[in-house]
Amino acid sequence: MALQLIIKKEKITNLDNQQVFKITFINKNNYIVSFYNFGGYIDSISIPYQNKLHEHEDILLGYRSFEDYLSDQSYLNCIVGRVCGRIADARFDLNNKTYQLFSNNGKHHLHGGKFGFNKKVWSINSLDKKSDKLSCTLYYKSIHLEEGYPG
Repeated sequence: MALQLIIKKEKITNLDNQQVFKITFINKNNYIVSFYNFGGYIDSISIPYQNKLHEHEDILLGYRSFEDYLSDQSYLNCIVGRVCGRIADARFDLNNKTYQLFSNNGKHHLHGGKFGFNKKVWSINSLDKKSDKLSCTLYYKSIHLEEGYPG
């Protein structure tokens, strides 16, 4: 029996008047990946047992509920940004101008600030199923000086 490609889209909640969805992909080998359009958090990666294709094991370290992602400070399985890493003293110079960023790691700036990309609701621009692949395109537009970054 051949398995089919499957995409599931489940509404989880509303945040700031935006809908949060959990997207689940199931491929022809019965591997399952679930993620949110909130921060791009990957919720689970489940693989089937070799001799029991309809039984799975989640191999991803993650949280038990969506609410845990709201308070995540470890950037676990998410879209990190606007920068991945620390910016010393939470500031940088560009074109002879100094930009002051939010200090969220002592006096430094880490992974995009107080509300980095991991705390944004991303638009789902597309969910596509082709004969051999599944895809999702997420979109977020960061406005000028959001978290102190130039646009």
